[in-house]
Amino acid sequence: MAVYQQQHSTHGTCDDPLLISSIPQPKSSTTSRTLTDVPKTVVPLVQSKIPGNPKPEHSPHYPNFEIDSNDDELIASRLKDTVWLLARSVHRQSCEQVPATVSSQSVTDPQVRTQHIPVWSAYNSIVCEATIDGSNAVDNVHTLPLINAPAHEWPSLTTSLEQLHNLNGTICSGPVLVWLDMDLYKRARKIPYLDPQFSEMTIESPGQFHTVLCGLRCLGATLESSGLDQAWVDADLYSSVTVVQILNEKHHNRAIDANQITLQVLFDLWIGVFFEHHPTLRQAIYVALHELTDVFKDGGDANSVQQKLLTLTQSLDLTKHMDDFDRANDKYPMYKLARMYMKQVMNLLQFLRGT
Repeated sequence: MAVYQQQHSTHGTCDDPLLISSIPQPKSSTTSRTLTDVPKTVVPLVQSKIPGNPKPEHSPHYPNFEIDSNDDELIASRLKDTVWLLARSVHRQSCEQVPATVSSQSVTDPQVRTQHIPVWSAYNSIVCEATIDGSNAVDNVHTLPLINAPAHEWPSLTTSLEQLHNLNGTICSGPVLVWLDMDLYKRARKIPYLDPQFSEMTIESPGQFHTVLCGLRCLGATLESSGLDQAWVDADLYSSVTVVQILNEKHHNRAIDANQITLQVLFDLWIGVFFEHHPTLRQAIYVALHELTDVFKDGGDANSVQQKLLTLTQSLDLTKHMDDFDRANDKYPMYKLARMYMKQVMNLLQFLRGT
């Protein structure tokens, strides 16, 4: 693992690059140092009072926890993804109709074939809600000083949690949300019950990466031998070896991309049949979708246009019509499999948005 420092145009780096590795470095390397030569800026460890590997005397209790208590927010979030899928689908259909309507322009012209609705992550970044001063919210990512000790030891964990609590206290009050890998999470959950001073400092949660891998494993089980995995190979999207890695959640980024692409393809097929049964909905929503496309193409306030589109879909009861359409076709096995897969991918997108 390499740790990089931001290069400043005038002052240079604060310190030489640091390479953390257990592999001996060649003598000719003058800019690399091993973990035994960590700079003096390392955080001193807090003396932990927790000995060995004890177990808490009692389990946590959450009397106010309720399942499905935030369903309204989840439904609103899913509707945003539905609007994104609709916008990309409608724009792809308009691109396919260009050669028949604009014969004087080349089919390969980038302005004709370009998908102006961005991919899922970029779309959500652009249409995110503005802050109080009217500007878009931007996350600043920084790294904390290194702790020269194994991560799983109690002094390392207590030091990290205390540093995060002190850092959070300079900005706002209350506990700080901490994401940890599963092994560290299980140990960190014990700390408030073994050392009471940490009881109100942090809120621990399992790391997003491993949770997403579990979701990808479920998607792989759904896709395996369904024909969709072979379609990736036949379409020259991925090789057969890469498909096996995707199904077995061995390649995170490609698995996310493959499932998003497959979701859009299935949605295009599904929404076409849906609108054949609901032509009035198509006419009402297509105008707003083209307006959203024009905003992304020419520049403008995409957030306000999306809010208008969300209000329109709610007034048309679009989600209710889609649910009724699913129930009417639930007797067909292939339809049921495709819709189950699409909903699984959309649930995974909700988790990615929330974390």
